[in-house]
Amino acid sequence: SGCAFGRMSTAAALLLLSLAAQAVAESADAESEEVEVLPGRLAPVSVLKRTAYLYAAITVALSPLMDPGLVSKLLTGMHFPVAIRRVLVAVCGALSALRSKHTLAVLLSHEVITDVTADVMAQAVAAREAGVRMAIDWKRVPKSTLSSLLSDDFPFLVWSRYLWVASERVVVDLRASRLSPRLVQLLTNPFSVTLVKTAITQVVYETTSNSVYLSMQALLRGGGWRGVVAELRTKFLSVWRDGLVFWSLAHIVVFSMPIWWMQPIADNFFTLLFNTYLAYVSNRAI
Repeated sequence: SGCAFGRMSTAAALLLLSLAAQAVAESADAESEEVEVLPGRLAPVSVLKRTAYLYAAITVALSPLMDPGLVSKLLTGMHFPVAIRRVLVAVCGALSALRSKHTLAVLLSHEVITDVTADVMAQAVAAREAGVRMAIDWKRVPKSTLSSLLSDDFPFLVWSRYLWVASERVVVDLRASRLSPRLVQLLTNPFSVTLVKTAITQVVYETTSNSVYLSMQALLRGGGWRGVVAELRTKFLSVWRDGLVFWSLAHIVVFSMPIWWMQPIADNFFTLLFNTYLAYVSNRAI
């Protein structure tokens, strides 16, 4: 039922985000002793930890899965004290009302938060690999964020919605066609539809998105058109190849979501990981 699905989704979202944050933190801890200590600077390990936990908390707070009724049942099952449960449910109720009135604004806000987080984490990864402490380059963050917003975040909202509507129409047309029932059943199977969406997205959308991202980063750094050409020539093929592996699996998960507005939310989690990689690669010297 819808209620059961909602409870499972809420619990899964909490678990997934917690495990992701913990994985980043544990990975960072493994090399924490190798970082050179310099006064007045941040440890990359600390930046990775705090950024991951903060992003997880914000994501859960903004997620439409955090319905106050479902949260109340979940907290009751976990035997939370009544007073604490009431406060948390009241907060979830306020957030739910905000999401209902401003759904698109909340989704776009989370896109921005995801992009800022990705660049900060990319800086931390680069500093950790260099074995030095770091100071966050806040001048760089808006450049990466703008590149991500225009090359992927805004376009994916439109793209995923278009694929959702188009696939629904194609399924209806196929079922009304004169093709054999078995072939129609195969073609309209949800998993088949997901695979087709993933293939089209990989060939058309991701190729374009990665090209625009790398080009924008080069332009915003002041490299001009020569910088764009050099950036694409040096980095595009490896980025596209890595994206082919990553997004082929990720988009199967994203496009399997049974409700359209859940797809951008699921995509944001994967986007955080891939945009961290993109920001790291695009800001690496050619």
